[in-house]
Amino acid sequence: MANTCAICGATINVLQSQKLMDGNYICTKGCRAKGLKYYDYVHSDLDNVKDHIHQTEVGTKIWQDLMEPLKKTRDKNQKMQSFHPIYIAPSLGLIAVIEARGGLFNTKTYACVYRLENLQLYRTERMPARTSGSDKDKMCVHLGFVHTKGLNDVYIPFDDETRCHQCVDYLNKLFGLDDSFRSGIKKSVTQFKATKSMWDLAKAKKNGENLEEKAKATVDAFGATIIGDRTQFKDAADQALAGYDLDQALFGLVS
Repeated sequence: MANTCAICGATINVLQSQKLMDGNYICTKGCRAKGLKYYDYVHSDLDNVKDHIHQTEVGTKIWQDLMEPLKKTRDKNQKMQSFHPIYIAPSLGLIAVIEARGGLFNTKTYACVYRLENLQLYRTERMPARTSGSDKDKMCVHLGFVHTKGLNDVYIPFDDETRCHQCVDYLNKLFGLDDSFRSGIKKSVTQFKATKSMWDLAKAKKNGENLEEKAKATVDAFGATIIGDRTQFKDAADQALAGYDLDQALFGLVS
């Protein structure tokens, strides 16, 4: 029985079809291949799939323009950290998940790029064999991004469990959440700022001032005590992405 791709309109048979949660079908070699293999097409509807395809298109360009050149830089301040297929560029305030396809001489890389400030969840998890596509359970890095449509909840399986833990440890250190003495001092400072913001909010309410800005500052300050201070990464991403015409609602790439 032939189906029609809901995106490009191609006529496709069962072996060429990817069925979506809402009953639509897309072609596997054409439209599904425009996204990353980490995306869950089975549990997505057509609109979300379209979002992800567009997300990958824009992310691939940003990867090629801004992030991939950092793989060869000798500038330590611009250095990008690699936990393939996860790449972290603190100097740009960006993190990317990539997928390389093709042979040795015709490799093409696809990417989804995110702002580091939107990374709200990152941890190691055990991925069952039936999910990982392997004959045994695999350790994975689970990344969760806010303010982002498309691929925003990402599970990346690793053959080397050590690299999984190294990736999460690096992010903890990057956000000032490691267990070092220096981090402890930094946490104390952010907690003090959060408490001060709460008092400022109470004072503003008492004085009849506009509470919207004060409330946002309070939420941000308390958030910093949980996920680390992301201000420097927000500023870096703002600068890096200034020349791109981005859809804020779709990618969360515009602050």
